[in-house]
Amino acid sequence: MRKAIVLNPFIQRTMTFKSNQPIYPPTRYFYTFYGGIFFLYTILFVQTCKSPQTVDLAAGELDVKINIVDTQGPIPYSKAFASIQFLSNGRVVQLGGNSSVMCNNVRLSSAQLFYSDWIPTATAGGTYTFRHTRNQVATEVIVPVQPRPVITSPAEGASISRSTNIGISYTPGGGTGVRGSVSNRNASIGGSLQGDNGSYTGLDASSLPAGPGKLSLTREFKLTLPAGGFKSVEVTYSSGTDVKVNWN
Repeated sequence: MRKAIVLNPFIQRTMTFKSNQPIYPPTRYFYTFYGGIFFLYTILFVQTCKSPQTVDLAAGELDVKINIVDTQGPIPYSKAFASIQFLSNGRVVQLGGNSSVMCNNVRLSSAQLFYSDWIPTATAGGTYTFRHTRNQVATEVIVPVQPRPVITSPAEGASISRSTNIGISYTPGGGTGVRGSVSNRNASIGGSLQGDNGSYTGLDASSLPAGPGKLSLTREFKLTLPAGGFKSVEVTYSSGTDVKVNWN
């Protein structure tokens, strides 16, 4: 067995995992299966030990990388994590001058390597609109909400044996892949990235204690969108859902 301490601005939790399982932050305790958005960026910043250069450039001179993590599901008051990076000549930069960045009318805060905040979850058919404003000139990237997985089996509230090969059936959605996890209040065990074909297999819940828990599924997308006035735009989008189960 091994333990991992997850540190980020939202939680600090110690989790125990099987030694042959990858470690992921708990699905809903950090709002997302990935959990480490802030954490990973912080590691990158510490490793480089160098603050990004501050520049005052027009949108057309900037490359953009956007990340949206929308894994809370369609519940009241849910939020998605939205972040955006700006790059010049292949290097991450910080915006100078009078530049500002918003997403769905929420002002994004600078964290050196990226601008981010929690945004009210957009509903199906909606968008996440990122707006860069400089010298009163606004440049937007509009990211359509992507379909979250619809789990068809197991059903909500199902009793499931804690085996080493638990499967999830779901409606395929055209993502670049899906990733499942099993969890309870204190631990989350993630599986591998698999094709978005309607069937996810191989989840191992044998180390979880009996009692209430969850089965989660996150769909990943890599989107190519029109640059919209920027030099280029890349979007990574994660959309997830879960079902409550009882581990036997």
